[in-house]
Amino acid sequence: MLRRSFTRYGILCQRVVPILVIVGYILSLAFLIIDSRHLSHEPSTNLEFKFLTGSIENALQSPIDTNSVSCLEPFDLSVNQLQVVPFWHGALPSAEIAATSEDFLPIVTAGEVDLTFRLRPIPSKHNKNLDSNCVDAIQGISAYQIIAERAHAPHVSIWNSGKIQVDNEKERIPSSIEWDYRSAPLTAGSIVRWKVLVWDALGDGPAASNWSKFGIGPDSENWAAQWITHPRDYATLFNGNGEPRVRGLKNLTVSEETCSLWHHRQPLPVARVQFEIVDSHNIVAALLVATGLGMFSVSMNGKRLSSSSLHDPPLTAFAQRVSYRGFDVTQEIQQRRNHAIAIELGSGWWDHRPINGAIVYMDFMPKGSLTAIAQLHVSFRNGTTVLLAPTGADGKWKIGKGSLLESNLFTGEKIDLKTEDLNRGWDTVMPPKTSSIDWVVPEVFESGSVQAWRSTLEAFAVYRKKGNLSAVAPIGSLVPLEIPPVLPVDKIAPVSTASLGSGRWLLDFGRGMSGVLRFENGLPEPKEPEDGVYPRAHNLSMTLSKNDRFISVVYGDSLELATGDIALALVAGFGHHAGGEKGVSKRRNVDQRGGPCFPPEDLAGYQALTQRDVFIVPGNAQKRLFKNARQPRFTVHGFRYAEICCSESPPADVFAIQYRTAYQVWGQFGSSNPVFNGVYEMTRNSLESNTLGIQSDCPHRERLQYGGDIVASSPAALHMFDMAAFYRKVVHDWTDSQFSNGAYGVTSVFMNLLSTRSVGGRGSGETVWASIAPVLTARLLRHYGDQKMVKRTLGSHAAWLDFLARYWEEGMERMYGKEADLKSKKGLGDWLALAASDSWFTHNVFFLATARSVAYLANKILELDSRLATDQVASSAYQELLSIAIKTASQLEESIRNLYKGDKFPCNRPNCKHLAEDLGLFTRIVEGRQRCLILINRLRIVGDEHTLTWSGQEDVSFNSRLKVSELASLLSEGHIVRMDGKIVPAYNERYAVTTGMLGMRYTLKTLSDNGFHSLALTKSSGSYMPSFGMMLSFNATTLWETIWRSEDLYSRNHAMMGGIAEWLAASVAGISLSPTTVGGRELLFWPRIPSTFDAAAIVDQASATQGTKAGTAAIAWRLQGNKVTTRRVVIRILVPPGSRAELRLPPTNEEWHIQRSLDIPDFDEAQAKARALCEQRRKKKEGFPFHWHYDRKTKEFYRVYEKKTIGTPCDSFLFTTEASWQTMAIIAADSKGNVPQLNAGFFQVTMNQWQLHNDTPVHGYESFNGDPGPFCSDPTTFDWDINDAEHLV
Repeated sequence: MLRRSFTRYGILCQRVVPILVIVGYILSLAFLIIDSRHLSHEPSTNLEFKFLTGSIENALQSPIDTNSVSCLEPFDLSVNQLQVVPFWHGALPSAEIAATSEDFLPIVTAGEVDLTFRLRPIPSKHNKNLDSNCVDAIQGISAYQIIAERAHAPHVSIWNSGKIQVDNEKERIPSSIEWDYRSAPLTAGSIVRWKVLVWDALGDGPAASNWSKFGIGPDSENWAAQWITHPRDYATLFNGNGEPRVRGLKNLTVSEETCSLWHHRQPLPVARVQFEIVDSHNIVAALLVATGLGMFSVSMNGKRLSSSSLHDPPLTAFAQRVSYRGFDVTQEIQQRRNHAIAIELGSGWWDHRPINGAIVYMDFMPKGSLTAIAQLHVSFRNGTTVLLAPTGADGKWKIGKGSLLESNLFTGEKIDLKTEDLNRGWDTVMPPKTSSIDWVVPEVFESGSVQAWRSTLEAFAVYRKKGNLSAVAPIGSLVPLEIPPVLPVDKIAPVSTASLGSGRWLLDFGRGMSGVLRFENGLPEPKEPEDGVYPRAHNLSMTLSKNDRFISVVYGDSLELATGDIALALVAGFGHHAGGEKGVSKRRNVDQRGGPCFPPEDLAGYQALTQRDVFIVPGNAQKRLFKNARQPRFTVHGFRYAEICCSESPPADVFAIQYRTAYQVWGQFGSSNPVFNGVYEMTRNSLESNTLGIQSDCPHRERLQYGGDIVASSPAALHMFDMAAFYRKVVHDWTDSQFSNGAYGVTSVFMNLLSTRSVGGRGSGETVWASIAPVLTARLLRHYGDQKMVKRTLGSHAAWLDFLARYWEEGMERMYGKEADLKSKKGLGDWLALAASDSWFTHNVFFLATARSVAYLANKILELDSRLATDQVASSAYQELLSIAIKTASQLEESIRNLYKGDKFPCNRPNCKHLAEDLGLFTRIVEGRQRCLILINRLRIVGDEHTLTWSGQEDVSFNSRLKVSELASLLSEGHIVRMDGKIVPAYNERYAVTTGMLGMRYTLKTLSDNGFHSLALTKSSGSYMPSFGMMLSFNATTLWETIWRSEDLYSRNHAMMGGIAEWLAASVAGISLSPTTVGGRELLFWPRIPSTFDAAAIVDQASATQGTKAGTAAIAWRLQGNKVTTRRVVIRILVPPGSRAELRLPPTNEEWHIQRSLDIPDFDEAQAKARALCEQRRKKKEGFPFHWHYDRKTKEFYRVYEKKTIGTPCDSFLFTTEASWQTMAIIAADSKGNVPQLNAGFFQVTMNQWQLHNDTPVHGYESFNGDPGPFCSDPTTFDWDINDAEHLV
């Protein structure tokens, strides 16, 4: 037993049986399950490959069977949650050729193969079985069959499972199907195609999926290849005595020598091998496996094997694990006798330009010279498999220097077009005789000691011992890529092109993204400015020769209002920020802060790192070479705008190529309100911009995977996208970097950030940020039901729980004192809230979230794993962990309740500005009476007399330059006030968003859940400071880091406030997973239909879709009619096959009519129709109604009432779907406990007399004495259910 006594600070731990013993045992169980490094993801495929047009979303769609004898069809086949991604037309520049038909082939190891699929209903008009009752048939499947064959030897069977019966009452759809290793063993190099057949719930079928495909890669221990590197580069890692150089952790600054050695490693290397296969006609499979550090791109016989290169491999703790890719080159091998494999390398995180970080401390990360590893597995008809062309120092592989002069994540690339032209074809079997590459035998990169590296890092992090890290960093285990790669997902033409003078062109691509520019027909000839002076950010005279000609591209996500130039300050990498709308630097010591390798052109100019790609023709080379330029290879930028300089005319056929991890888009939202639609679009754009192998904070400045940002925004991402594999990697990133004392960090790779904000210290991060791993694991089990992942990681989460328990009392007293000073800012709290934030509370509540997550996960394993019934030792370990976690959670709850009593909290006066005003709004911890006081006091401060102000520098500056008529208008409307000689923004809590990244979602959801949805609507739908509409009014297409304006520091592409998007889907539209579901099979439909005139004016229709492991769920509702006090309500609901749903209807005295469709409509056809109508509206720009314009002549701001594309309302496909309805039930929604349960199907719910009424008057809240629902009525209302993964906080 583990005894704990609580004080008001937290936990005093006195152990009888240490939790670490249990942790150790559970970790051992995880390793018995399977090697935890082989993880993965699930999206969609069709192996009848074509180069599809449009974007990657088009490529991932598979057509429905139009000649089916079943009511269900399997689709979206995945292995280990990964799907094949086909090439789409536009993935590669027009001049490049692909060697394979798939852009991504899932690779798994032989002992780690789990298969899954989703289901979709076949439209009745396509069903050839006229006797089938599809309404009943789609409730699940009665049986399935797996058929697997050699991919390139059809009908050569590998595994046929036979028809396997499904217990439709218990399972309905299998959560996953484990490969039968005994009857169908797999070996490295195998390439498998497979499909699934299903029989619907009535036994009709079978219906077959399209073929899918995966490859079997080698385990980490079974690589014959070695890491290779360029000898010249490798030599820079050693001193004159032949010993590895070291870098000390005492003073993380870049020396002149370090900078010089880095320059010596430029240009970047390329490698190739040539070989011959005599009996290629007997080959049945050829699988090339390869990777490189920092990034790599591989081709065969001059043809690209994937459009990926950016963040390939993705960032991990490279000393722990490195991902590799697999490529099916069978057809290419079979076609000829002689072959060449070529690898090009980029710097990535492994060998970036060494710059002193103001935030990003890269010296804590493994580094070295660029290096690659590859080997080819070739299988023959006689069953033998051989390894060909493994990288090594045997002289077969050659390595040289290519045309990339420099390639960096935070700055960009410099490309030598002359060298590129001379070497064109270097990757083919017949390299050009004009090649300038000096080919040499590579060196073997001898990886340093992982143990020594980790020991040094941990000694510094935990004990502050100043050690040295080797320049020859260790390289961890090789594992198959566990997520879809970062791929080009869209090709976007500019919406406008404007001349900025001097041959400089500004391109606007309409929305923010991560990507690069592509010049499909090359660049125009460069033009030198007439006065010889290049514009800001384009002057490269300090690094290029006088005769060099160049064209530079500068990227940014916003414009300086006063100049119209790209705002460089807001994208400054490594945390070095310039400042102000006029581009005046606030940091004039960047030369010291950035170090000797800070780019000299940036240091001499704007004093901020610039996102810039440069295409160079050195000396007197032919000018025509600019026509050969296409796009950068190993860099990516966060941008909406791009400046191209300098040319007589703008380049033709230029596009933005958007990159992100190639997951599927699962969720959508739409409504009648342009602000809601706009913030949803901004959230999606920001999440897509920040999911490039990791979930970063911003796509340009820091690019780090912060735990707190993911805690806040992952509910929105899980709604929008299939994140099964992506977030599993995120959890694994944290467990990889966990220290031996159990500490998790702020970021997924140790950066020594915010150590003073950590309660436990000793290498741990701030509690909210460091608790991401257990919280995210619980959310993943709810969405995807991946038990294996839970078993692999639960021991690590338990170790984190134990770490917190050991050091909590000491740490909280150190930070907050014995009397728990709530005003102390020793944590990050509800980060970047406009209102006061209580970090004592957020520390405690995420300790609580960790305890609840561990309890939830342990309980679910005990409940779901039938094997524990015969393993008493394992069962006892889980039971003990469950008991400890529950006790810890309950005692933390009591500790929080005891502190927030009496005079400390809540405030008992109007206009209370005490800390933690939102405690009762984003927590379910305090008892009923306390909740009641909290909410009443919150409601009392929303009246007109309680105006709040904000005196932020940029906002005050903006107000000082308002046009006179605008100033008068905003003063009369109450959006601004005069205060102390300044004009400052003014707002009221009723109409403003004032919470930070955590409270953003929790506050709105709690209001909506407890009868105050109208207040949530008014708070979230504003258009002036502070609101999301305010961002839209300044032309935002991505979320800002702050709810206020910042022109010099905070990012304009930051997803952490994006939790609001999940509220939009779950509360405004009314769709979410059930809080207690495992694997997403149970849904909750809870539309909050507006009941007041004000609320109905804000939104009178809304819709959303939600992808699940079973299929696609959807809801749409609208208010119809124009009577003064009554409307007709129409709700349509789609429950996917094999799923169940609870329908919560708003209370009313009138009757609800529930109808069910008698047939299966053609939802694909309806979606296509809805998309076409929506596109027409977006082209007409029916979205957000105005923007602020700055007149540079008068130096004044004024509003321009011109609607935008962003925020355009669109109708749901559910309302373009035709159906024949049959009444199921007529109910009174206010009947206690009368909550309809829905099975799979299409439903319509209507009410003809929906009453609208006046909201509580604004002034009425000042003396509010009513009953605010469950906050007051029942002290036990919010007791946490151990099966509930939604309300961990």
